[in-house]
Amino acid sequence: MKRSFGRWTSFAAPTTAAMLALAGCGAQESAPPPAVEATTAVADAQPTLAPPGAAEFTTAWADACPSAQPVSTALCKSKGLTDPNFSCDFGLGEDEYRRHTAELARGDESWELADAENACQVGAEA
Repeated sequence: MKRSFGRWTSFAAPTTAAMLALAGCGAQESAPPPAVEATTAVADAQPTLAPPGAAEFTTAWADACPSAQPVSTALCKSKGLTDPNFSCDFGLGEDEYRRHTAELARGDESWELADAENACQVGAEA
């Protein structure tokens, strides 16, 4: 069985020409993309306080609730990225467990109890 070279070339020649034509389409230089202006976000110039710990909560408690029992232990956690306040679990007097919860809010120069009236009632009951 003899194969004809002529039939193969008659099929390959148009295909090769079409491929060369398509390859040449992408060779043109396109216009450069428009320049994007860089914008810089300016952060608010708020004075920052360090995240509160046991010492900051103890000070805020003593300032807001002078007649309540002293804080024996405290642990403060952030309420999330969108909330600047902290939730603090704490124990009073001789208690080594953190049975109570209060919220600290950012004050002018220090942390303060967010709802001192209700938090101090917890301290008066203990």
